[in-house]
Amino acid sequence: MPSITALFGMEKLAPEKARALGIVYASSIALMMGVNFIQPALPALTQPFHVSDAQLSWVMTVFTAPAIVLSPIFGVIADLYGRRLLLALGLIAFGIFGAAMAFAPNFGWLLAFRTLQGVAFSAVIPLTIVLIGDLLEGNSEIGGQGLKVFLDRIGYLVFPPLGGLLAAVAWFWPFIFYVLTIPVGLAAFYWMPETKGKRSERTMTYLGDILRLTRHPRLVIAFSAGFLRFFLDYGFLTYFPLFLVRTHG
Repeated sequence: MPSITALFGMEKLAPEKARALGIVYASSIALMMGVNFIQPALPALTQPFHVSDAQLSWVMTVFTAPAIVLSPIFGVIADLYGRRLLLALGLIAFGIFGAAMAFAPNFGWLLAFRTLQGVAFSAVIPLTIVLIGDLLEGNSEIGGQGLKVFLDRIGYLVFPPLGGLLAAVAWFWPFIFYVLTIPVGLAAFYWMPETKGKRSERTMTYLGDILRLTRHPRLVIAFSAGFLRFFLDYGFLTYFPLFLVRTHG
C-alpha cells in the first residue's frame, strides 16, 4: 500500500528528512487551531466575560493583525539567522499564551494573551511553507506543498466542530487544548535541522529586495486576492456561530 507521501508524488525520504517534514506538517495543523478551533467557541465567551457580539470580534482581530506587520520581519529573521529556533520558540509561545487564555481573569487579559499568541503565530506561519521548500526539491517540493494543503483542509473540517463541542462543556476547554502545540515546538527544537542559507545578506539589502517585489502587479493582485479570501473566510466563520446561537439558541 503506497504511503501518503507517495500519493503526492514525493520520492522516498530519508528518516531524518521524513521526521523533519512531520514536524512541519504538525506545526501547520497546530496553527489551524488559532482561528478555526476558536470561532465556534466565541458564543460561549459572552456570559463569563459579559461582552457583546461586537466585542468578541476583537478575539480574532488581535490574533490576526500582528501578522500584517510582523510576518515579513520574522521572515527576514528566519532567512538571515536560521529557522529552527524561531519555529520552536514560536510554537511553544503559541501554546503557552493560548492555554493562558483559559485562566484569564477578565476580557482584557484574554485579549492580551491572544495578542501574544498572534505574535507567535506570525513567526511560525511563514515557516511552515518555507521549510518544505528547504527540505524538498523539484516535483517532491510541489507534492510536499500539496500534502500540506491537504492536511490543513482536514484540520479546517475537524477543528470547528471539535472546538464547539469542547466549548459546550466549558468555555475554557478549547483554550487549554493549545498546550498540544508545546510538544511540537520541543520536537522542532531537538530534531528539526537548521536550514538557514549559507550566505547572509545585509538586512537592509534583504528588505529592499522584498519591497521591490511589490512593484510587480501580478504579485500585488495575488496578495490582494489572498487578503480578501481570508477576510471573508474569517469574518463569516466568526459571526456565523453567533448568528446561529442568537437565532436558534
